[in-house]
Amino acid sequence: MKIRTEWQPISLKGNEAGILLLHGFTGSPYELKDLARFLHESGYSVEVPLLPGHGTKVENLNHIGWKEWKNAAENHLKLMQEKHKIVFAGGLSMGAVLSLHLAANFDFRGVVAMSGATKIYDWKSSIAPFVRFFVSKFPKNRKFKKGYDSALGYQEYPVSGVAQLRKLLRFVRKELPQISMPALIVHSEKDLRSPIKNSEEIFQKISSSDKQFVRLAESGHVITVDHERSQVKEAFLKFVKAHE
Repeated sequence: MKIRTEWQPISLKGNEAGILLLHGFTGSPYELKDLARFLHESGYSVEVPLLPGHGTKVENLNHIGWKEWKNAAENHLKLMQEKHKIVFAGGLSMGAVLSLHLAANFDFRGVVAMSGATKIYDWKSSIAPFVRFFVSKFPKNRKFKKGYDSALGYQEYPVSGVAQLRKLLRFVRKELPQISMPALIVHSEKDLRSPIKNSEEIFQKISSSDKQFVRLAESGHVITVDHERSQVKEAFLKFVKAHE
């Protein structure tokens, strides 16, 4: 099935330091495009892959298991490590969760988790395992969609896909104490989709002695394209420069 032009993977060649960026659930590389270009303009090589089930139609996510996202993230990291001596991994939302999984199991310079999650607090997600046999998708909350660019990703949630996301979160939540590398956690106080308490838990549970928490005041969930995107970019770059 053809991938929409704006959802294509992003590959930007720069210096010997490589940065792997992972997008969110129902999202696409487009939501990380501005950040990727900024990091590339600063000299870095950047890869933003398209994760399984994304880039086509939302129903395809109902046929993806959580381990496929995990395995894809691992494979992209290994490819990055084959090409670059210095590697960082970061992600947004589910991409943040996958980046934390990588940090718990692989050795690289540092991890950046933006709008990460340990739990889903939307009541609809809790019934996903029970209704997935009757309903294939449900619309995103209009509050979440306010100001949301349709080019960022799917406009609906896949019911079975949500059930798989919950499994991924439970798995990675248990891995958090294994993380000891430098870590940057970024989250907005006004994130309605993933409350900031998710990242507060991540920050508390990881074992890194070198860890930073950047709190945003005016952004929603997709902080890489929201009001404080410049602050996100600068924090990311500062972290990378300090640890390369």
